[in-house]
Amino acid sequence: MSSESRRNVTKLQCLSILGVSYSVVVTGLIFLTGVVYILPAIYNDSAGVLWSSIAIAIYLFAGIITNFIMVYCIQSYVPTQTPGSLPGPGWSHCDVCDQVVPPRSHHCVLCRRCILGRDHHCFFTGSCVGQLNHRYFVLFCMYCGIGSAYGLYVTTVFLSKSYVNPISAEFYHFIIPLTFLEWVFGFQTLGFLYFAFVWCVSLCTMFGAMGVTAWQIFVLSRGQTSFEYTNGRTSNSVDVLRNLRTIFGPYWCLQFLFPFPLNSPLNSLNLSKVV
Repeated sequence: MSSESRRNVTKLQCLSILGVSYSVVVTGLIFLTGVVYILPAIYNDSAGVLWSSIAIAIYLFAGIITNFIMVYCIQSYVPTQTPGSLPGPGWSHCDVCDQVVPPRSHHCVLCRRCILGRDHHCFFTGSCVGQLNHRYFVLFCMYCGIGSAYGLYVTTVFLSKSYVNPISAEFYHFIIPLTFLEWVFGFQTLGFLYFAFVWCVSLCTMFGAMGVTAWQIFVLSRGQTSFEYTNGRTSNSVDVLRNLRTIFGPYWCLQFLFPFPLNSPLNSLNLSKVV
């Protein structure tokens, strides 16, 4: 590897560290701010609504954290294969790993391994998304999107009651650089700056996570990965339900309802059937 390539890899590794830090900090920030301060402030006159709202927040937070952990801990590395003749159609030889790899596998320069059904390297989870952890990545994005939307809603209600409505003619107060300058010159409090920051982060995370979720469902329903779609590989199957079951299992609908991982159908992966 050339010195320029090593520098590029180092930059990407630093970006991955920043991405994981962002995921952890932002998730904890929105959750704790909502549960500890915002929800009690807007529902202080109804204990039932307050505890129901806290339960929803905990449910969404559990979905984010558990799937984040699963994406990070379950790696889709290709098991070490003895270099030699290719076992069948679609198999290839990775010159970097110096081993034969099954169909739809690709090398990741950050993981330094070949990945089964590689979709992409996710900087926000610090790991490659492949066949064995793809479902958890989609669920992680989905819960991030819904959780951020919920955080955005309760923060908007709180700000409307305590400060100013973000969805009004005074929305410019929530442009963070401008809000920061208003705080510096004494026009806004530090508390408003903080809640405006939480509101903006929730808004950006909601759109980003929901966009990625929609994209992933689109390519998976076609029997593809993002890598295959962008590189022009034809769809693997026209059966949408079959494609979704391949990733999410036979009871794939339940995967979207329960924040905790259900049994994976890929625990005993047969490499000869990776198609």
